[in-house]
Amino acid sequence: MKQFALLDACYPDYFRGYHRSVIAISLNPQTTNKDIVDGIRLELNYIPTDFSKTEKLIISEYCGSLLEDPEGLFFNDTDYNNENCPEEYEVYAYFSIIKPVYSNGIMFLS
Repeated sequence: MKQFALLDACYPDYFRGYHRSVIAISLNPQTTNKDIVDGIRLELNYIPTDFSKTEKLIISEYCGSLLEDPEGLFFNDTDYNNENCPEEYEVYAYFSIIKPVYSNGIMFLS
């Protein structure tokens, strides 16, 4: 079963999931769940993506689950502090549609 998930939160130089269609949202320690949802919706509405209608529905359901606590902090890691970094080193959250496969209790992405 497909699901929308956070693949990684890191600097762009470290992300290696570009073989997938991804949505990248800039993060800072004050980023709330609502900020993430607004960023995802902006990407889906204004930037061409390779997501199908079914996948967009899955993404919408994920956004709905985040909005159960809209003011909750999505990213609370002070190791990644954008205030002291040049713009090219901003931390991003990378999201994509995944289809987890389980084998011997370990999850793999397909």
